[in-house]
Amino acid sequence: MTTLSCKVTSVDAITDTVYRVRLVPEAAFSFRAGQYLMVVMDERDKRPFSMASTPAEQEFIELHIGCVRA
Repeated sequence: MTTLSCKVTSVDAITDTVYRVRLVPEAAFSFRAGQYLMVVMDERDKRPFSMASTPAEQEFIELHIGCVRA
């Protein structure tokens, strides 16, 4: 598995329960449609997310993340 550091550049609400998160990777990389990445929050908190951006959009990675309000 390749490790890639990214910077969060924006978090925008798409709906009441879905957010668009844009990440800018520190280095160029390639991926195929349908692939996912593992976001590491800390050592004990790792979560898989499908990439919503297309492989042609290499300057950023876009994730659509659902949020359940308690």
